[in-house]
Amino acid sequence: MNEVETLDKLKRRNEDIDPIKFEHLCKSIVEEIENPDGIETTRRSKDHGIDVQGYVGNEFYTGEFGVQVKQYSNKISSGAVRELAGSLQGEGFGFGTLITTSS
Repeated sequence: MNEVETLDKLKRRNEDIDPIKFEHLCKSIVEEIENPDGIETTRRSKDHGIDVQGYVGNEFYTGEFGVQVKQYSNKISSGAVRELAGSLQGEGFGFGTLITTSS
């Protein structure tokens, strides 16, 4: 299996995973890559669109971050990106990202 086939298989598999488990998977990926402090998945309700949050800090930069997780098969719209920006600003996060099964 080549790289493209492998990525396609992973994408299909992640589209079918339970949404809560997918949020936890994304949390684990952020945790592994960034090694943040206090990372956690948020409550299912009243999370203002933020699914994972945490804190990073070192000598040059510190801040809280938020992650929005989208299990979409269709392309993410610019509205979803604006929604993320509004959620980050509204909740006082310094920065954030969107993780999706789509593009």
